[in-house]
Amino acid sequence: MTALKVLLVILLVLFLLGRIRVGGSGEYSQEGVFVRVRVGAFRFQVFPLKGEKKEKAPKEPEEKKKKPPQEPEEPAAKKGGTLGLVKALLPLACEAAGELKERIRIDKLLLDFVAGGLDPANTAMLFGYSNGAVGMLLPLFEHNFNVKERRVRTAMDFTAKEPTVYIYAAFSARIGQLVSFALRFGLKFLKIYMTYKKQQKAQQNVKKEASQHGREETSPQ
Repeated sequence: MTALKVLLVILLVLFLLGRIRVGGSGEYSQEGVFVRVRVGAFRFQVFPLKGEKKEKAPKEPEEKKKKPPQEPEEPAAKKGGTLGLVKALLPLACEAAGELKERIRIDKLLLDFVAGGLDPANTAMLFGYSNGAVGMLLPLFEHNFNVKERRVRTAMDFTAKEPTVYIYAAFSARIGQLVSFALRFGLKFLKIYMTYKKQQKAQQNVKKEASQHGREETSPQ
């Protein structure tokens, strides 16, 4: 009976923990993909597992230390990442859309798309296409995702080599819902992400070898 009581207590604690609502954020930029979870005043980076090096914060006056930390309304502006990973993850995002709407609320969604390229005419055309695509996709997105606040921006950069996209989503959900979502889609995400990283590394190695080969051919004999 004692073992049964202990088991029931553990199950009750797990059930209560699963009902706790927490916040978090997911971000994609030139720096990569980051997922963070916030429980009260504590913040944890859950992806990638290896945390970033933190710089020592400057000392603040005593009156400022007494004030509780506040969440920024929007993250600092960052340069977007390439479209390759976004395209690779689109099928998984569509698969998870229904799950997100039922279980996870997106409190803030930020999306910045910058049309870039070496050909100004193509860049301008891509910018026009992106505005049209946003107009068509937003109603579909809002139908499949529970979004409270959103901000979508498009721009052109004639100095950029390729288009980029920056995505930030602040979400809130119960711990049990996040665990269930991670178990269902986390492994699929990791497979797509690791495959993309390997492809990127292979492409970089090919470019590096081609560059070295070109220098050897042009070097004086």
